[in-house]
Amino acid sequence: TLDRQWLGIFLGWLKNTSSFNDERGAFTMAAPKCGENLFLMPSDGFGSGWNVGLYSAAMESAIFAPCPAGNSPETIRLYDALELGCIPISLSHEFLLSTDALAMIGPVPFPILGSWSELPQFLNEMKSKAISNPEEILALQQKCIDWWADFKIAISQKIANRIQSL
Repeated sequence: TLDRQWLGIFLGWLKNTSSFNDERGAFTMAAPKCGENLFLMPSDGFGSGWNVGLYSAAMESAIFAPCPAGNSPETIRLYDALELGCIPISLSHEFLLSTDALAMIGPVPFPILGSWSELPQFLNEMKSKAISNPEEILALQQKCIDWWADFKIAISQKIANRIQSL
């Protein structure tokens, strides 16, 4: 019976993984429609892209960073974007909304799209705002930076409290 339990868990994970890979496919279909509003750096897979310094420089000069799910909705792209001061763009996922995960200190401040097909229009709107009202974009970026700093403090306190309770 234990083998059947693990098989059920594995099949559930496999089903979720394929849906996340479908998300990556949907992003791949939407990206070319973004035109000059989106810079993509394709790679052959994890760890086979640019070196760390060049990757960091490109991210630090970006305003927004789309973060499609990979094998999981909790993708390294999201954490890279937050660490490097970008405004992440994501689809809705439970770990973004759960108070046991990223919503632990309140709702995430970054844009959550309904589907990746909305990305071209969203980026066009953000480009217009950046031209007409750059303060609004800078305020959102600062809100993301502040939220991420507060989140890291909260998670470290949560870990410390758990350790002290042992």
